[in-house]
Amino acid sequence: MPSEKSMVIIFMLVLYVLFMVYLTWIGRNKAKNLTDFLTAGREGSLILIASSYLGNHVGTGIVIGGATYGVTYGLGGAWYGIGAAISFILFGLIVAGWAYNHKYLTIPSYLRDRYPKTGRAMTVVWSLLSAAVSVTTLTGQIIAGRQLFTYLGIDPLLGSIISVLVILLYCTVTGMWGTIMVGFWQAVIILVGLVIAMFCCFSGGGWGTVQANLSADHFDWIPFDGATLFAMCVPTAIYGLTSGNAMQLTASSNSKRSAIGGALLGGVLVAIVTFFPVLLGMYGAAVYPDADAGSIIFTVIMETLPTWVAGLMLAAIIAAVMSTCDSTIIVVVTSIVYDTYKNVLAPAMHHTPSDKKMRNACSVISVLLFVFALVLSFTSNDIISILSSGYTIWVAGGMIPFMAGRLWKGTTSYGALAAMIVGSLVAWIDLLGITNFPSSLVCLIPAAVTAVVVSLLTKEKTAPKAE
Repeated sequence: MPSEKSMVIIFMLVLYVLFMVYLTWIGRNKAKNLTDFLTAGREGSLILIASSYLGNHVGTGIVIGGATYGVTYGLGGAWYGIGAAISFILFGLIVAGWAYNHKYLTIPSYLRDRYPKTGRAMTVVWSLLSAAVSVTTLTGQIIAGRQLFTYLGIDPLLGSIISVLVILLYCTVTGMWGTIMVGFWQAVIILVGLVIAMFCCFSGGGWGTVQANLSADHFDWIPFDGATLFAMCVPTAIYGLTSGNAMQLTASSNSKRSAIGGALLGGVLVAIVTFFPVLLGMYGAAVYPDADAGSIIFTVIMETLPTWVAGLMLAAIIAAVMSTCDSTIIVVVTSIVYDTYKNVLAPAMHHTPSDKKMRNACSVISVLLFVFALVLSFTSNDIISILSSGYTIWVAGGMIPFMAGRLWKGTTSYGALAAMIVGSLVAWIDLLGITNFPSSLVCLIPAAVTAVVVSLLTKEKTAPKAE
């Protein structure tokens, strides 16, 4: 049976879930057609877009994984979150304005324009990559939710199913509008929860306790070798350049200023917030040295914080889980339904699917993705490792075709397709343990070489202009 404190916390979590349902109810008529469903009617302001970046990415990788890294590495554990912040800033500087000007909803939209001979095939491969990374992302969130519900004395499977049902509700009913609005309030809850938790832990000599009980290595900004720093930060930073969520937020912006500024401000906010869980992890390591590092954030919450603060903080974690899940779902269904089904398969079959049919397809795919993620969640408890695996597959397969197309006019349709396939296969081979590359980004080398070699062998009479 849950404790009295747990019951109070559960009550606060129920209120939070009901609030999410309320947002879904008021937004039920916002998505009048498929375009509105996928782009929130292109009404996203700078603040809404920036908060969505924060709310959507400050998930369990940064909140729970960041606290775990705080125990293991100290201040250096923040590099994973800093990598995420850099990814949004890079996207804002390099991609956001360009994508907004061309009104691209997804990267495959660009690939079909840039590579007319293979763009449709690349769209299908991209959807498969999107599905793979989405399953790993959802798996990480389910693992985190399971840990939380276990601490509260709730059956973890039941708790995970309830959370999933709420996420599916506002994703399938309101689409991108629901994701952005919920993302805003989730960002608020995450910020407030983390700030209050920091105050409770570090006021009245808390930082002195941390300094007294932890080794000097915990206060070193780079407490590990260069390879570890690279693996922790760089893949995540580069991932942002091909982020489906960032592309969709750009398409949902009400102006170019909102598209660019939202990404930049979102990156700055993520860079600041990423230190909070790390510091809470350091506090937990100092005060509860025998606690499990993987669940240190829950130990700090349940043992240190007042009941109402603990409830708010756990609501913030639930918010982080839901926010990451909803953005992941909307991106992958866009890739599969909009890019592959509507723009590739349906035209090939001389068929024009209705908005209703495509909305229904979005719902079915969302459920299937969660089922796969739920099964995968029982194979591992290492959240950041699972997330990094998904990022590796995505970057290895998608980075070279996208950036080469924009930077080198000599990239041909067949060169881009070959690079996508080779990069994806090499990443899978490495993740299966058949090879042991020192960095996940090594997978980009064979993809880049393939793009150059095949492009030189298949020169097109009229090469598309590099953008």
